[in-house]
Amino acid sequence: MHAFAKREDRFLCVHPSHIQVLGNALFALENKCHVGHHKYMNSSDSEDTARLRRQQDALAQFGSHCFYANDLDEVLTRAAELVAEGLDIRRAKVLELLPGGKQLLMRAGVNWKPGAVGHVQFGADKDSPAGYALAQSEPVVSVDLDAETRFKIPDVLIEHGIKSMVNVIIEGKNGPYGVLEVDATNKRTFDE
Repeated sequence: MHAFAKREDRFLCVHPSHIQVLGNALFALENKCHVGHHKYMNSSDSEDTARLRRQQDALAQFGSHCFYANDLDEVLTRAAELVAEGLDIRRAKVLELLPGGKQLLMRAGVNWKPGAVGHVQFGADKDSPAGYALAQSEPVVSVDLDAETRFKIPDVLIEHGIKSMVNVIIEGKNGPYGVLEVDATNKRTFDE
């Protein structure tokens, strides 16, 4: 049995769990960012109703994908794709908290340079963006990374031109699985 299989059993055992755990992260991100997409709104809908429609649509797409996915990496990559698409952002990633709780691995992501996904690691302490979110136990929005003082910006984010980000904890069965991170190459408040 390889290392990923050992890690997957603490996070997700069956496909419905894939839907539940990452669905919760998608909902937390949607609620934190208050993103509005008019394609989901009818003229009589309130913004809350439109948000619920977007959440249901994203979760339905994600759930359909999970039924046919062969492995966790495929599921996590699809989650990153849906988040990036839903927020109209080029880059997103899933960071897995590694055994020992001191490092986060970029387990899945979209639009990162070759070699980043599956290899880049970040500290899980409060000095990294994702580690800070874990320490706060809540989503963390960084509107302007150039002015950010709560944590250090990792080199890979600087190299990719990231200017704003949101970090949302992905809860697992026995504690956090990791962090869903959305990365924008322009400054964003994530509430438009």
